[in-house]
Amino acid sequence: MPKQRLIIAGATLGGLFVLYGAAAYWAGVKAEDTPEEQHRMLAGLSIFKVKSHSYQRGWFSSTETTELVFNRFCPGRMKACCRITCGRC
Repeated sequence: MPKQRLIIAGATLGGLFVLYGAAAYWAGVKAEDTPEEQHRMLAGLSIFKVKSHSYQRGWFSSTETTELVFNRFCPGRMKACCRITCGRC
């Protein structure tokens, strides 16, 4: 009887770890949607031309880097880097 309870407790604990990992991955994918939407909005503006765009998703933080070039009105470049950190303030 105690061995059966130990097996059930271990299986429950393992299942909770798998669910936690899946939920964290899903939340990371959903968090990536907001910067992607902002990138699409910037790419649609006639003032800027998007030169490069990258998004690296990590375990506890993500980094988005977008390099914009002004169209013919203003010479120069602008580079924006956004670091998203989860779990800490």
